[in-house]
Parts: sequence; C-alpha cells; structure tokens
Amino acid sequence: MARLRVLLVGGGSLGDEQAADPAISARCLSLAHGLRRLGHDARCLSQWTFDQAADRLLGFDIYGFHRPTLTTAFSRAYHDLEPKAAATVDFDDFSFDMRRMAQDELPPCFSTLDQAARCAEALSLFTRGTFASKDQLARAVEIAPGLQGVVLPGDLSARAGEWLELATGR
Repeated sequence: MARLRVLLVGGGSLGDEQAADPAISARCLSLAHGLRRLGHDARCLSQWTFDQAADRLLGFDIYGFHRPTLTTAFSRAYHDLEPKAAATVDFDDFSFDMRRMAQDELPPCFSTLDQAARCAEALSLFTRGTFASKDQLARAVEIAPGLQGVVLPGDLSARAGEWLELATGR
C-alpha cells in the first residue's frame, strides 16, 4: 500500500489537551502511532482546531473523526474536504445515543442530550465507522442505515491495519 496521509480529528471536551482524555489517547493518538509504524503520515488535532482551520487541512487521503459533534463549523469544514478523500467515524461509547437513554427515563441532563443529538446527526454524514462494541455498531446502523462498520475495541495502535482496510474500502 502506498504511503497515505491521514488526519485524525478528536472530538472531546478538552480542546487541544487531547492527551489528557483517555478515550482520545486510546483511539486517536495510539491509532496515529500505529499508522506511523506502518509507514504512513498520521497527524492528530482537536475538532475545534479542525473546524477553525479546515481550509488549510486539505490534501489528506483519509480523515478519521473520533466522536464528532455536528456544528455549523464542522458541517462546513467536513463538506469542504477533498472529494476523493476517505472519511471514517469512530465511537468508543454511546455518546450518540444519550437521547434514547433519556427516553428510558434516566435522569435528565440537557447539555449532554444536546451534545448526543449533535453526535447522532454527525454519524449520519459517514458511510464507514469503527466502534468499540457490537451493541454500538448495531445502534449506529439503526441511526445511520447503510453505515459500514467494524468492531475494534480498546486501543487502536495494534489495529491500525484493520482501521486502514475499513477507511480505504480495501
């Protein structure tokens, strides 16, 4: 496989302090490390940075988004990506499913529900994704029919090859 340029975008509440978020560390930073070991150019940044600078982030072969949240800035940036570039989504939890949990009469948490609704809406932009469990994948396919997904639990460093297969469709 030719050397690919990969940009991994981590969605989280810590902004550019991504290494402090264990999920982003396990799913984005470790994946970048695994991709580099395979000879690819992999970079990481926060969704906030991506939203603000997407016009300067063109030219990647693959864009991977961990827990993206649909905002006006993200939508605009996402739709400006290279048409030939592959895009994949990654969820390691049910952050896109809080609305359903609330309907099951769990205690209300409106800011979290709003965030979850935006994650669910972002999920509908993608045709490929990785998930940490079979339950997450099944629920994601309910939300976004036609989504092609694979279960890759835990740290993605050792699973970089599998992630690439999904992302490139090979």
